[in-house]
Amino acid sequence: MVNQKLKHCREIMEKLGATALFVPTSDPHGSEFIGPSYQLRQFLSDFTGSAGSLLILKDKAYLWTDGRYYLQAKQQLANNGIELMKDGMPNVPTVYSYIAENLREEDVLAYNPLHVSIEQAWYFSKTKASILARTDIDQLIWPQKPEPTYNEIYDYPITYCGAAYKFKIEQVRFAMSKAGCQYYLVSHLDENAWLFNLRGSDLEQTPVFYSFSLITPNSVILFVNTKKLKSQNLCRKSVIIKEYDEVWEHLEGLRNANIFMDPATCCHLAYMKLHPSCTPVFKSSIIDELKAIKNHVEQRQMKEAAVDDGLAVSKVLMELEKQTPTNLTDEFSISQRLLEERGKIKDFKSVSFDTIAGFKENGAIIHYQPPKANSKKLEGSGLVLIDSGGQYLRGTTDITRTVPLGEITEEMVRCYTAVLAAHLALFSHKFPYGTLGRELDEICRNRLAEFGYSYAHGTGHGFGHFLSVHEGPHGFSRGVNGQHEILPGSCTTIEPGVYLEGKLGIRLENQVLCRADSDMENTLCLEAITLCPWERRLIDPALLKDQELEALNQYHEQVRTKLLAATDDPALIQWITDKCKPIYK
Repeated sequence: MVNQKLKHCREIMEKLGATALFVPTSDPHGSEFIGPSYQLRQFLSDFTGSAGSLLILKDKAYLWTDGRYYLQAKQQLANNGIELMKDGMPNVPTVYSYIAENLREEDVLAYNPLHVSIEQAWYFSKTKASILARTDIDQLIWPQKPEPTYNEIYDYPITYCGAAYKFKIEQVRFAMSKAGCQYYLVSHLDENAWLFNLRGSDLEQTPVFYSFSLITPNSVILFVNTKKLKSQNLCRKSVIIKEYDEVWEHLEGLRNANIFMDPATCCHLAYMKLHPSCTPVFKSSIIDELKAIKNHVEQRQMKEAAVDDGLAVSKVLMELEKQTPTNLTDEFSISQRLLEERGKIKDFKSVSFDTIAGFKENGAIIHYQPPKANSKKLEGSGLVLIDSGGQYLRGTTDITRTVPLGEITEEMVRCYTAVLAAHLALFSHKFPYGTLGRELDEICRNRLAEFGYSYAHGTGHGFGHFLSVHEGPHGFSRGVNGQHEILPGSCTTIEPGVYLEGKLGIRLENQVLCRADSDMENTLCLEAITLCPWERRLIDPALLKDQELEALNQYHEQVRTKLLAATDDPALIQWITDKCKPIYK
């Protein structure tokens, strides 16, 4: 079968004189989750995962994605003329290595510089091929692509965010001066939302708005859709407001300026617009590092949100276990019930990502999303992996629980207990200042490896405060985020998993806060933010170490105490009480 979209794409490439086309998953702001207007990669490949790079050649096409999406991509790319490249696997080159090693001098590599970061463009400089950077490539290939969405931009009160804009801009300017920069181009959407204490909904599940900002020696300029800006406070903050698209003209007009740019999130077009007299200073984001450390108000707010969120999830898990109400019949109905319960919470704004609800073999597809139509029925025996979250004014939640339906097998219990042991090994671990995320990642992986299992994703990611559910710069991983120190006030998830293709998937995820340990000097520990019982029917205490079992019982006591204080539902009170009873060997 001929892939008509690829055929049309190659016709456009030929007219442009390009022999290769690079299509990332991105927008002009380096966003992880992107709006419909920027989903050219999904349009061409039919792959719906949130991460991946597409390379189209004259007679071949490849899609690179990470371990979260191997199974999903395998299914969605079947028979469409695109070969899956499993990023991170042995003997699989990265897309950049492949381009550098396989494109020749007579080749022409095309890409949209609005959607390719400065860092990605550096990689392309290693190829022998010529470069064709055009901002109209998407429109030529996909004439019917939707326009970007611009929604209302509103103030985010200090009662929630805990720090005024003036304080934040002073922090940023201080860091700029240390870096020797007069100017700072801020392109990442959640960084602008954090800096100006504003929120929006231009992205469906992340409360941000399309914007750039430029911090200059004497002013701060916010480039935004001015018709949607409803802020009552910006005029008192001495912020200059300009239209979103004026950023390019403004960059072109700068002279003799040292400009701070994060090469990972600033698009290549921003660099291309700079006059030769300007000097870009390429460093990782100042704001990303400031934003990662949650202040005391943010910490208190997210803990409060976690109580309400934990009750909502617990109620749905109780209904699933008791098989009431009867409309919990398929995977998609689980996501709908979670939405209904979260929607009852006073400050709920949206889900923080599309709910992952995978029954039986679908649980092994790490980021599986059940379709609305023909979703898998919850019939027979098996495990259901449920990964979900909410966006509240008080914070962003992300929680994963795995529960059984029907008969429970020894394999289910062993796999579940193994994942729980790995989770608890990291959660209960105390560590010195200066510890890196990758060091903590290994604690979790090594414990799971004792059972003979592993997983092809990070152990945990940072998350924002009523912002993106995935946030840097830190994380528990072997990747770039794992190179950062885990600092007090930083928030991360712990989410190890076991995925047996064609059989089952188990992931257990809590959000945790790093803080100083109250018992040991110069020592840090992790405090649970997420509050929801683990599934005691799947736990074999004989497989847990004493420290892990102690941490499990302490966590369940915290869950019981905090959740029961916030509900008067007798059935839910009894269910939580039963789930949180101490477990002994």
